Amino acid sequence: MAMFNTLVESARKAHYLEDIYGEPRFMRKGEVDKYTMAGPNYFMNGIWLHANMARNEEMVKISDLAVVYDAQSSGTRDAVTRLRQTRTAFEVYPFKKRLF
Repeated sequence: MAMFNTLVESARKAHYLEDIYGEPRFMRKGEVDKYTMAGPNYFMNGIWLHANMARNEEMVKISDLAVVYDAQSSGTRDAVTRLRQTRTAFEVYPFKKRLF
C-alpha cells in the first residue's frame, strides 16, 4: 500500500470516475442484463460497466505509460488487454522489463 500511495502522491493529476460519470450505481449480478456484474457500475459508452473495468478503460484512455501489479488477476488482465489493444507501454511491478 505504501508503494501505491507513493505513486498517487507523485502523480501530476489524479482522475476520479465520479468526477467524470457521477456516482456509480450499485447493482446486483444480472440486474440489467446477463453481463451486469454485482457492485458499483458506471454507465459508459451506452452500457453499464463495473467500476473496475470502467477505471481500466478510463486509465488506458488517458495514459501513455502504465504500472501493472499482478498481471494475472482478472481485473488486471482486463487492463493489460486494453493497454495492448491501444499499444500503450506498461511496466510490471516489481519492475523487470518494459512490455509493449
